[in-house]
Amino acid sequence: MGAPALAYTQRRADASPLWALVSDWGEAVERAWEEKFESEYGPWRPHWRRVIDGFLECGDLACGFARVRCPDCGNEYLLPYSCKRRLCPTCEAKRRVEWADRVVEEVLPDLGYRQLVFTVPRVLRRTFLRERRLLGKLVQTAYGVTKLFLSAQFPGLEGGVPYFVGAVETWGSVVNVHPHTHALCSEGVLDREGKFHALPPGFDWGPLAEMWRQAVLAKLVEEERLSETTREVLSSWQHSGFSADASTGASQGDREGLYRLVCYLHKPVLSLGRMEYTSGASRVIYHGKNEAVGGRGTVTYEPMEFMALLLAHVPEAHEVRLRYYGAASSTIRRGGRKGRLAATPGDAQRTIGAGEVPEGPAAPEEAEESTYVKARRRTWAQLLARVYGVDALKCGRCGGRMKIISWITDAEVIERILRHRGEWGRTRGPPAESAPVRAEAEPRARRVVVDEYAQECAREDEGRVGEVFESEAERREWDWGA
Repeated sequence: MGAPALAYTQRRADASPLWALVSDWGEAVERAWEEKFESEYGPWRPHWRRVIDGFLECGDLACGFARVRCPDCGNEYLLPYSCKRRLCPTCEAKRRVEWADRVVEEVLPDLGYRQLVFTVPRVLRRTFLRERRLLGKLVQTAYGVTKLFLSAQFPGLEGGVPYFVGAVETWGSVVNVHPHTHALCSEGVLDREGKFHALPPGFDWGPLAEMWRQAVLAKLVEEERLSETTREVLSSWQHSGFSADASTGASQGDREGLYRLVCYLHKPVLSLGRMEYTSGASRVIYHGKNEAVGGRGTVTYEPMEFMALLLAHVPEAHEVRLRYYGAASSTIRRGGRKGRLAATPGDAQRTIGAGEVPEGPAAPEEAEESTYVKARRRTWAQLLARVYGVDALKCGRCGGRMKIISWITDAEVIERILRHRGEWGRTRGPPAESAPVRAEAEPRARRVVVDEYAQECAREDEGRVGEVFESEAERREWDWGA
């Protein structure tokens, strides 16, 4: 792909509505958490403070930067470091591009794939939000029922597994509490000899929903988060709120379509383009994807409530959101299954018919670097080109190629350079010191975050579910999961 024509314009992170919200309410929500939000979202998590502080420093020149200069005409600009926090939509967008490239190039061969969306009813949702360890169980359960469902379509086949990449999300289209699982699943299974068995055209995925309902309820009973009585009640609902949607897919050979579906697995919590908030405002307005559907259109939140909701959706520091199962697991891809379907990324690009298998063993761990490992070294500028369609290393003055000439992390040097350029007063400056709001919390401190994307550029160039329903009306209300 050729270099984008658009020139790079440095973003102002502090101009976004999300930055204004976090700046206004980041401290207040921690002070009020125990009283207002703990019963709904669980106890305050220490890593949220780091998320808040890091996000407020994202893109701030006062926290460090790289100097980018054109060797031809001497034109120069300063590139601030980014935060890499999962609350930040900009940092998540760059991370998503890298991950999606790897999945498409190395994990999923050229087959037909179906996007599966597994949901649970409202009455169960806050259980998963409060106890995030259960989210991993949710993805495992989704894979387990899918594997059983597909294996049943090939009764004479033993040990068949699909390619399955799953992700868990806790938010809906208007940032509401909506834990669910997205997955990409191959339209068929791989046997122990490495032969792929495709599903027939027009295959009906409908029965998967009931299997999903029974499996989730069984798992919650096993985890002692549901009684047998409540399980029977939930099993009897006609409109259960459980669903397994398989209406979207990518056909064999449609790698661009597959790439879009993979990107959808790695979405940020919110879109800045749908959020409205200005500093000091009394409300946050968020626009959903579908204005015509009740609860999914425009929603108004109190600022502190919205801030608490965002934090509740932020994964734990080391939480695994994206998981690989079946033929997509590293065990099988590295040779754990004889005659892997696609031994190399090149094999994955060939058209494979039902029952046809490329020759060749799986690549050993000590083999030459893969296409993705090489692509992983792509520069920060290339990531911006993929995400935003701009060329960050194209000189706006002469059109030449710019280079990063130095990394500035020392506080005194940072201030001296910014004062010399007349930009010190225009930066946000180091975060103000504040007393800890609780004994175990650390006060906010200035930190320098090194931008790994820019470094590469330089190197290369609710507790438990309620057991009792007060009335039949309440039961019907929770019956609908939307």
